Amino acid sequence: MTKGEQVAEALKKDITSGRLKPGDKLPSEAELCDQYGVSRTSVRSAMRTLAAEGAIDTYQGRGSFVSKDISLNHSQLAFSNIQVSRIDMFEFRRMFEAESAAMAAARADESIVERLKKSVVEMQNAGSPREAVERDMDFHYFIAAATKNAIMTEVFNMLRPAYRKMFFENVAIRGNEGYKEHLQIISAIESRSPEAARKYMAEHLNNSMMQNTVAAYMDKENL
Repeated sequence: MTKGEQVAEALKKDITSGRLKPGDKLPSEAELCDQYGVSRTSVRSAMRTLAAEGAIDTYQGRGSFVSKDISLNHSQLAFSNIQVSRIDMFEFRRMFEAESAAMAAARADESIVERLKKSVVEMQNAGSPREAVERDMDFHYFIAAATKNAIMTEVFNMLRPAYRKMFFENVAIRGNEGYKEHLQIISAIESRSPEAARKYMAEHLNNSMMQNTVAAYMDKENL
């Protein structure tokens, strides 16, 4: 675990325990450096991780604050303290989301299909990477919700920190082009074709994983 990851984990534990509450201002970079005996680079890495997970909001000239509308509950934060690799998350998503898409094709009503379509339009028109990530999150959450299975949506919500982190990495590499694959999945759901929905979701996940793997390899080669 890097020093930046160690700082992020320590701050998440403070949020989980209630020592840091929604709206609380985090110590300054200099104070965190002194507190944890790390460099500013490590502190900034920790801040980026927490922001990606939705745990904090950072404002230019004001500092970082525990998010007031934080969607992370204690179970989410506890899960985010577990070290989950991209492969772990990919293997889980391939099982969970492909089957969720198939179930959605059998069970989704018109209202959830319209919400899926809206999330795709908003992702396509996103004005920032953060907005694209949130709309990407919306799409995959609505797939889980379309299953009409309470456990499916609860599992997705519990894993939001891991999803958000992965989606930030995906958007950094793929931009918002994933919306094109989202449209294929919606078409299969709207056509009531579970097999097609499962297939398109699996392809979507495979494409994302492949591009991230290639990018990681190229970064390594350029070191």
